[in-house]
Amino acid sequence: MTWVGGNTTEATTTSLTAVDLITVSALSIAGAVPFVAQFSYRKTSGAAALVNSGGKVNTTIVIAPATGEISTGSTNQAESGYASLYGEGPITNYPRSAMSVAGAFTTQYATGLDSADMSIATITDLVSDGLVGNASITLGQDDLHVYTLTTS
Repeated sequence: MTWVGGNTTEATTTSLTAVDLITVSALSIAGAVPFVAQFSYRKTSGAAALVNSGGKVNTTIVIAPATGEISTGSTNQAESGYASLYGEGPITNYPRSAMSVAGAFTTQYATGLDSADMSIATITDLVSDGLVGNASITLGQDDLHVYTLTTS
């Protein structure tokens, strides 16, 4: 595993619609190269609602936050979790080759790519995004790191 980029600045939102939070740019991950993107997430107390996170490859949403795949519980309490997005740069006939795995204070999810095919282009940006279920709580994300895996 080789670290290829990261962003250690926390970003927060109280938006009820998905917004970009953390970007790791200036990447150069060629198609068919496996990658892992990982970040921490949290929610504040203030309402009985959950927060959802997702991810984009370049400008394509590959894990949509609205689907609740990377999520916290909906109890009125502070929670935190850690998410990993796994993927292989898209290859011919396998355009939906990513999945997310997340563990939070009360929930765990493992899901497949559900939003759109990734393009066969070189991956230059990985973005975490998210939304909240109630504007009285805050979603925070931090420490987005991107790694590539060795291929033979």
